Amino acid sequence: MASRSTFKITGDKELKRTLFQMGQAAADVLESAATKAAEVVREGAARRAPRDSGTLASNIFAEINEKSRTKVTISVGPGEEAYYGPWVELGTSKTAPHPYLRPAADEEKDNAFATYTVEIKRALDGVK
Repeated sequence: MASRSTFKITGDKELKRTLFQMGQAAADVLESAATKAAEVVREGAARRAPRDSGTLASNIFAEINEKSRTKVTISVGPGEEAYYGPWVELGTSKTAPHPYLRPAADEEKDNAFATYTVEIKRALDGVK
């Protein structure tokens, strides 16, 4: 996949300690919550992507890059069919930029965080 915009959600020490104690179940909870949060950003980017052919909008993906019991890293960006996505986002010497990914990350971060929080709370309520 091409270049991506990222944002980081961090938890407090108590949350990290609880997740670490949960073992593999924590990794599954984090993966599910982070994937749902990333989907919010992915959908926002797809809505904002220019629609000349529709290829870019339909080829924006969320992909897990790293996963542990206390951390999940997911990238959102264009797939191989939309290899030109960064050029659309940033522009070139011959074309003006048409940002779609950064605005989606910026504008959807609160919704993504809310989605993430709801999923984590739901999972932790089941543990208590």
